[in-house]
Amino acid sequence: MKNILILILLVFGLSTGTHAQEDIIILKNYDELVTKVIEVSDSVISYKKMRRNRPSQIVYTVPKSSVLMIKYKGKHKVYMDDSKTFKAPEAQTVATKSYDNPSVNNNTSTLSMSEQGRQDAINYYEGYKGAKAGTLLVSGLANPVLGLIPAIVCSKTPPKEERLLTPRPELLKNTTYYSAYLDEASAIKRRKTWAGYGIGSVIYVAIVSITAAIIMGAE
Repeated sequence: MKNILILILLVFGLSTGTHAQEDIIILKNYDELVTKVIEVSDSVISYKKMRRNRPSQIVYTVPKSSVLMIKYKGKHKVYMDDSKTFKAPEAQTVATKSYDNPSVNNNTSTLSMSEQGRQDAINYYEGYKGAKAGTLLVSGLANPVLGLIPAIVCSKTPPKEERLLTPRPELLKNTTYYSAYLDEASAIKRRKTWAGYGIGSVIYVAIVSITAAIIMGAE
């Protein structure tokens, strides 16, 4: 039993330890962006997305008015009402994508609305995290059979409209753009949900195997 608890703590420790090296931007709708914050200005927050503990080459921005707080990697929390402006030199040398400035990264002139919707979903949609985490937990700590329930339900439930992050919110009013974005976001959510199920199932098998080995060793 002790070995099982150690394994569970190790799994969760690895997942939380990754975020300990990153800045977390918490939006007012309680979505979280895993980032390296570059600049906090009077109107926007500039950041790089973190992938496998590495920052992206592109600097993104999110409206400061939509952010509740920033949790820096040193566990220091800053609420936006109390934040100060700062800037990192590296932000001057990289390309920028913006959530709130339609003139930045404006590819609508060369891409169709359908193509732009799909591309924006690939770049910005992150609303799958709750479904992935929930499915992983049920599959890993209960069993994969029970894990099928959240996996199937979450994978078949379309993303909520408020979670469809896009650099041009006004385009969501365009039926073609919205439909393409939603289709791609739904596909991403399905993939991530089943990935969570797969990871959870591996954890469950590992726990069962260790338990069986302990029982056989005790005999």
